[in-house]
Amino acid sequence: KLNLPKYKKVFENKSVVILENSQSLPRAYLTNQAIKASDQETLQLMLDENFPIKTTSITSDMEFISSGEPLGENLSYEQLTNSHTMIKVATNQDAYLVVLDSFYPGWKALIDGQVTKIHRTNYNFRGIVLPKGNHRVDFIYKPDSLKYGTIISGLSILVILTLFLYSRFSKKGII
Repeated sequence: KLNLPKYKKVFENKSVVILENSQSLPRAYLTNQAIKASDQETLQLMLDENFPIKTTSITSDMEFISSGEPLGENLSYEQLTNSHTMIKVATNQDAYLVVLDSFYPGWKALIDGQVTKIHRTNYNFRGIVLPKGNHRVDFIYKPDSLKYGTIISGLSILVILTLFLYSRFSKKGII
């Protein structure tokens, strides 16, 4: 049982409770710092009402701190397909872009067409370090497993076709 003021119970039935976050964040937003923490520490910080989630992100693999000036931003999030999102962003300083879409292997991030590293952020979301200025950020889902699966399927079809043709021509005495 969680006693957190920002969550309002909207449904309850036996052992199921659905809570609404009255202080939810936008789908994509900028912070001016990212701190490094373990998964357990991240969960504790995420549940701490005093943690400044709107200005500080949590990652498992790096730290980031921008200048002390107020963060100015203009940001628009657009989902082009299920496997491609685009974010247009303008910022007055280096910032950390948090995207509230699940972190999962296979996602690639590009800033103005240049590949950049995606960090697992706020336990299970995506984040990237974004330089000062106007940028187009693309997140594209291209898992290596899809490429390998296509190659294996193509080779399998080629082997089956070769065996079929060999069998067919050898019965007719051509081979």
